[in-house]
Amino acid sequence: MRKTLLVSFLLVLFTCVESMFEREKGLNDWRIENLGSIKDLKFLENTSLVYTLSEENVLTLFDIEKQQIVWKKELPSNENFKLRYLSRNLLVYSEQRALLINSASHIIYDVQFDSYLDPNFSVPKENSGLAVEFFELNGHVYSVFAKDYKIITFRDY
Repeated sequence: MRKTLLVSFLLVLFTCVESMFEREKGLNDWRIENLGSIKDLKFLENTSLVYTLSEENVLTLFDIEKQQIVWKKELPSNENFKLRYLSRNLLVYSEQRALLINSASHIIYDVQFDSYLDPNFSVPKENSGLAVEFFELNGHVYSVFAKDYKIITFRDY
């Protein structure tokens, strides 16, 4: 009788447990439900903010402390984007395109590399790929891209 009562009590107790801590009861797991499968992230210095890029190419600025999304942008799904971060600016780039975005979600520039490369330029059989550098000089943020033996430089504002 005691065993049956103890087993019944334990079954009822375990079926009622919904979270590890009482304060987490009913909360969603933001890492999975809101941000997608994260493939890259960059933290903003001295803040609780983090840029995330999902496998589905959704770029998000997320506040870890408040556990809420500040803003979200959908990027073209057919490109393999990567992230670089410097001085509250985020460089989002792929082999075809580059965007410079600040933490307020303003796009400083959005460029297609094809428009800067000469289509008549003869490239060796193997593509040179894309090299990227991102730096700050005299109060401006510069992005430098080297692709197919050409260098393309962009500056904020």
